[in-house]
Amino acid sequence: MKVRRTWSRQRLSPTKTRQEREVSILHPVAHDTPDWRPGATDAARSVLQGLRGLTGRSLEPEAFVFQRGEQPVSSMEVHRSWRRVLIAAEVRYRVPEQLRHTFASTMLSRNAPCST
Repeated sequence: MKVRRTWSRQRLSPTKTRQEREVSILHPVAHDTPDWRPGATDAARSVLQGLRGLTGRSLEPEAFVFQRGEQPVSSMEVHRSWRRVLIAAEVRYRVPEQLRHTFASTMLSRNAPCST
């Protein structure tokens, strides 16, 4: 996936570094491996089952990651959904931005290729 811009305060802006970047989300994080047990609890298994039921689709290059129709979803709506997911997974609250750090750590621990 290519990150080209941000949506903040109801407007499009360049990224913080003002550069486009490639972000890989292809390495699986929902599958059991000897050192990673994502389905350790009933709640986690329920969330994983829901994730596995989602279908992927090719996005338009100009599409937003979170959108409804052609419009981006508000950050408040994303945060509300985030809270519901954490409650369902019985995980203590953390800000959504921490997800990228968890994802990066998981990728590194699984020897996933890094981009520079």
